[in-house]
Amino acid sequence: MADDGVKPDYKLSFYQGLPSSMDADYGHMNKGGYFSGQRVNSGQLAVTTDPRTANIIKEVNDKLNTGVKNVELTLIQTQLMQSVPKQYFEEARRVAKLGGAEVSVHGPLVEPSGIGQRGFSEEDRQAVERQIVDALTRVQPLNPDGNTLVTFHSALSIPPPTTMKEGGKEVIKQQVIVERETGRPVEMLKAEEKYYPGEGKKKIDIYEQINEYNQTMWNHKITESLYYKDHADRILEGSYDNIKTFYKRIETGEINRDKLTDDQKIVHNKAVEAQQYLERVDRDLKNLFNTAYKIGTEEEKIKLAKFSQQYKEDLGKADKYELEKKSAALQNLLTNLRVIQPKLFDTLDTFALEKTAKTFGDSAFEAYKKFGNKAPIIAIENPPADQSAFSRAEDLKKVIEKAREDFVEKAMKEKGMDRSSASKAAEKLIGATWDVGHINLIRKFGYDEADVVKETGIIAPFVKHVHLSDNFGIEHAELPMGMGNVPFEEMMKKLGKTGEKVTKVIEAGNWFSSQLGTQVPFRESLIGMGSPIYSMKAPYWNQTNGLYQEYYGGYGRFLPDINYETFGAGFTQLPMELGGNRQQGRGRMSGTPME
Repeated sequence: MADDGVKPDYKLSFYQGLPSSMDADYGHMNKGGYFSGQRVNSGQLAVTTDPRTANIIKEVNDKLNTGVKNVELTLIQTQLMQSVPKQYFEEARRVAKLGGAEVSVHGPLVEPSGIGQRGFSEEDRQAVERQIVDALTRVQPLNPDGNTLVTFHSALSIPPPTTMKEGGKEVIKQQVIVERETGRPVEMLKAEEKYYPGEGKKKIDIYEQINEYNQTMWNHKITESLYYKDHADRILEGSYDNIKTFYKRIETGEINRDKLTDDQKIVHNKAVEAQQYLERVDRDLKNLFNTAYKIGTEEEKIKLAKFSQQYKEDLGKADKYELEKKSAALQNLLTNLRVIQPKLFDTLDTFALEKTAKTFGDSAFEAYKKFGNKAPIIAIENPPADQSAFSRAEDLKKVIEKAREDFVEKAMKEKGMDRSSASKAAEKLIGATWDVGHINLIRKFGYDEADVVKETGIIAPFVKHVHLSDNFGIEHAELPMGMGNVPFEEMMKKLGKTGEKVTKVIEAGNWFSSQLGTQVPFRESLIGMGSPIYSMKAPYWNQTNGLYQEYYGGYGRFLPDINYETFGAGFTQLPMELGGNRQQGRGRMSGTPME
């Protein structure tokens, strides 16, 4: 047949009309299979231990028997973590070393910000920090000469803002706001339309509402103090000289405080009432000043320092009986504080960011003080996008950057390190665990595949570890890769060389517990990621449907036994002396010739 230069539009197949398993792309999910299209070497994959048991030695041993090269200890329950004897971690290291495997850890699920139902507590935050440091310290023997990687969720109980994609734009629909001084949740604000006189209908987003909220509440507090000062001024009006003279005469002994005339009692009562009002104003303004200073910007703090000095000078001009001058000093302070307009309230995730980053930064530094460059790595994981804050790439990036800054400042201050060396240590010991299934859940809010891939590109420079699970973007289903719509191939391309190097942990617990009992879906994951069966790459696990071991998988033995003995037996039907299992009877290479 002459070569006309036209390539045939078919591929050779032993079963005409069907896709050929000889094709390296066989079973691609776009063709009805669940090969994701992205090949991952089996040596880069890890499986998780049973999160219900503290017997990590047995778990590591059992998982290594499946042929994996990496195991992740799933110690997400705080009580379970505390139930593992310290000797177990050393023994787990020995078992892993015998199998040539690496061990990582998924640490306890804790709320690193220190924010609970009643608001923020620095004591609670420090308690969580100690818990993280304890976990890092206890797992360090898993890799005493290197860096044990430990994953912690960026948030546990902080609700994320409800962000939707509408008409190609991101819109924040609702957001919890908190009192910045206490961290106490105040209200759930929703983006909505409002109707104003002279303006009609107007769309107000979350941040405009927060600005209105801050301005209104601060002015209300100022006005409340002003109300009591006006009361004092009305009392003092026309009585100031009498009050001042009255107290001077008491001081010199002209008047006996215990034997006042009726007119003197009137003056005294007016003075006491005015003084009580002014003292109330003084207390309120001190509290307002303290709040403004605690939550204020550096620029605002400079202004507050000037106001404080001015108030001190104003009070210095008045003696203890000159209530009118004290009132004037309070008026000046009120006027100055009204100008500040501090942010009394903020979004919950913005408030939590600084607290969360401090917990991770401080914890990493404490581990660094103990173990130096061999300290465990904190890999901060994005939680499910519909459940917790800091699940989006940009937010997780901010947490990591802020945690690294905290580490650097502590290292420079407490260990005298230069900024460059401290920054290198921080970048080594604080990074991200990117869960591809968790981020895919943004789809339920109107996002698409391109958005999921874009998120991965944002976090890529910080990734040290990857968690694998698939879903359909609606629920956290934890399917093996290739069974849902997580764009794994495109996400891995965004991760680049980093994605090729880091360990990728199969987290398909929900699926294999419901489908396979207690088995780990390692084989299904190998198929989904088209892992090479042998070191020379091809053939791949996604092609195994065409091999003998899958000859009747799922369909039963639908051919006569002679078919398997004659054509599909492989080595199993050879006589024992040739390495097979056939002990007696007649087979392909036994019995009478030509029979």
